[in-house]
Formats: sequence, structure tokens, C-alpha cells
Amino acid sequence: MATHSLTFEENLPFFSISGGATFTTHDAPPFSSDTIISTDQTWHCHFNWQTNGPLNHLLAGTWQVKVLLEKWGPGETFLSPQQTLNFVSHPNNYNGVISVPAGAVPAGVYKPVLVITMKGPLGVPGPIAAFAEGSMMQFYDGGPLAP
Repeated sequence: MATHSLTFEENLPFFSISGGATFTTHDAPPFSSDTIISTDQTWHCHFNWQTNGPLNHLLAGTWQVKVLLEKWGPGETFLSPQQTLNFVSHPNNYNGVISVPAGAVPAGVYKPVLVITMKGPLGVPGPIAAFAEGSMMQFYDGGPLAP
């Protein structure tokens, strides 16, 4: 299970942020995989980041966290499961998981991206954003097993 670093854009003094994301199934070995997934499996994006610095005490709003999938080859797939986390107005560790149910992703090859956007109290995007690109993933139709 590889952790992919988040790339952050922060235009604020006295504020820093760092973190990562992992894309995986929760199956027990040897059936777990990060990159080859049956369309009938649920898969997950775990994410975490930390905020530091005195400016944390003056910020408020929410974090919008979502997963995008870019399909390679013919056709396109739009998938955007998301979560909203409240901004904590002091240095904080944020953790969560976005689960994508079995059957939600058609067979194909995809590039997953986790996107994080800070929004102010009025819902206007703030000066903090991030993304993490995962490894290429292949979803396949497994079909029934032979007797």
C-alpha cells in the first residue's frame, strides 16, 4: 500500500500543511491490491494531513475532499465521491476515508486523484488547495469462478 504525497498550494504566511493519500482495497492478503481491482470490489482512499502555524487560530470554514478518476482509452467516467470536514481553528491532524462501492467504477484503466479545497464560512474557496495522484489502476470484470 503506497502513500502518495499531497501537493499543496498555500498562499498564507505563518501557516504550513503536509500530508498524504493511499488508494486501496481492504481485502486480506493475498487478495488485496492497490492497482488491480475487480469491479465487484469496494475500494477506498485514505487521506491525512496536518496544519501548523499561528494563522490556524484565525481561519474557519470547511475542507472539501473528493476523489476523481480519469479514464484512459475510449470513453470517460465521472466519479466524484466526496466528504466535507470542518476546519479546526488551531493546528490539527485531519484523517478520513472515502469509500467507493462495488459496481460504481466500470471496467477500464484509471488514474485516481484526491483533491482537497479549503472553503471559507460562506462557501467561497480559500487560498489553500491540494491534490495527490495515485498509481494507475485497472478495474476488471471478474465474472463467476469456474466450479
